[in-house]
Amino acid sequence: MIIFITDIPKNINDIDWFNVYSSGGILKAEINLPDGEPGMFIIYDLTGRKLFNRKIYSPGYYEFNPKLSNGIYIVSFTSGNKRISKKLFIKG
Repeated sequence: MIIFITDIPKNINDIDWFNVYSSGGILKAEINLPDGEPGMFIIYDLTGRKLFNRKIYSPGYYEFNPKLSNGIYIVSFTSGNKRISKKLFIKG
């Protein structure tokens, strides 16, 4: 039996540049772009199908209305060589 153990340290500064939550069917995102580079905001269903995407050019607060059904989604934000993905639960 072979066991692989990986320990990837979390850099708190990397995690802080992207936050997303849902309120009343509207997705609200706070984005602080790392190194001033543009990024891509993408929503996937649990099968990996891309449902929504938007290019983000500047840091700030954003609201999106992707008209998603109740459920669990993966929201990913990529900028440069960094990617943060978060699980999002949407309920009516």
